[in-house]
Amino acid sequence: MKKTLSDSKEPSYARLLVYIVLLIITWGIVPAFGKLANMPGDSTTFLVNVTALGALALILTLMKFKDGDGVSKSYWSKFKLYSLKDYGLMVAIGVIWPFIYSLLYFQAIYEGEPVGMTILNYTWPLMVIMLSLIKFGKRSYYLSKSGFKFILPVVLTVTAVVIYQTGGSISMPLRILVMGLIAAFTQALFNFFDHDYDNWIALFVLEVTTVVLSVPIMIFTKNYPSAITFNGFVLLSIIGVVGNAIGFCVFMEGRRESCRLKELGNMHSEPIWLASQGVVPISVLVTMFISNIFNKTGTPFVISSNKIVALATLAVGLILFFVFKNIEDRKILRKYKK
Repeated sequence: MKKTLSDSKEPSYARLLVYIVLLIITWGIVPAFGKLANMPGDSTTFLVNVTALGALALILTLMKFKDGDGVSKSYWSKFKLYSLKDYGLMVAIGVIWPFIYSLLYFQAIYEGEPVGMTILNYTWPLMVIMLSLIKFGKRSYYLSKSGFKFILPVVLTVTAVVIYQTGGSISMPLRILVMGLIAAFTQALFNFFDHDYDNWIALFVLEVTTVVLSVPIMIFTKNYPSAITFNGFVLLSIIGVVGNAIGFCVFMEGRRESCRLKELGNMHSEPIWLASQGVVPISVLVTMFISNIFNKTGTPFVISSNKIVALATLAVGLILFFVFKNIEDRKILRKYKK
């Protein structure tokens, strides 16, 4: 395996926070736009990822990198750096995420409501903590004296998502519950296990895998994308470009930045990465406001009491994180001075 991680820049919290903000912007639109497009999960997955592939192809064409001799080269030449074994692993990762994830996520939204699916989907940060406990047992950071308290901010931000979403009606039969939890688990798995591949190259392979695997499923279900309306196509194209091509790469870069910070001893970089995910669905407030204008419904935009409570819960969770982080930083500083 040839590694292409760029270690020229030291990891930083500032960069991690930038990735978090970008993720909030790029993923906040997905549930609402996916529901408005009103297409089955397989055809939605196909259209979203085909659009994402087109955007990624353009991005890779425009991007350059410098090799070891300082010569500027096309980003496409990076594909030569990997072996068939590497690509086999990328395809295997792509089957889990984003293929299974997207298929179940969009199907659950199609059959139910974005409300219920959003609640289920954003349980994945808690699943990451569970995976840590399963893999490392008593050695898990979250069972250590310094790490245990960081579970609370993650729990609070997930709780904020639940409070925020339960103001509406939730249609969540067992089928949707199962699909939603499996989708969340695949995202937790992807976040938990690291790879050393260039994220742009890996994402392109993941998207190709998802598109190719979507085709036989559409043929079997006969849910062909030709049935989509023009507005639906525009909405899914926006998801593909913004949510997948850009958003997925931001997600991959953010989790990697978190991992690199952990390697330097900043163990609380993962809790803030996990806790901040609760901001993503709550940012739908902005999407709802834009959607209200786009559809010209004339319905006044009102922030209900449950949304205010959700925002307060989210704020408490994030504030607690920074309080806990400050406590741990001071402990490290005192040890350093000694």
